[in-house]
Amino acid sequence: MSEPARRLATWDDLSRTPDDGRVYEILDGELAATPRPAPAHNRAQALLSFEIAGPYDRGRGGPGGWWILIEPDVLLEPHQSVVPDLTGWKRARLPDLAGERPITTVPDWICEVISPADRGRDRVRKADL
Repeated sequence: MSEPARRLATWDDLSRTPDDGRVYEILDGELAATPRPAPAHNRAQALLSFEIAGPYDRGRGGPGGWWILIEPDVLLEPHQSVVPDLTGWKRARLPDLAGERPITTVPDWICEVISPADRGRDRVRKADL
């Protein structure tokens, strides 16, 4: 006896997840929940954002012309939605941030802060996307 076809998760499913302190993503059509990052992870995100946003987002000592965001919802495909630790878009490709969640323009740059518990997911599953 065969199993019924698996229904692939979409943004609609993701938008109905509870506000329970977890991070929800869709990887290969599967809704995945992970705990919020630990304080050391958050600190690494903040420090990286501070270093990168100055020259790239604000143009202080660098080229400017980018949006640098911490943990945005990014819809890559109908069944692939991720929440990268840091994400960047050239403003020429994403002129403003006035749109609703999720952002549907594929980022120009993504950075994941690797945590021991999430290494496989971040370095394999999400990196392949």
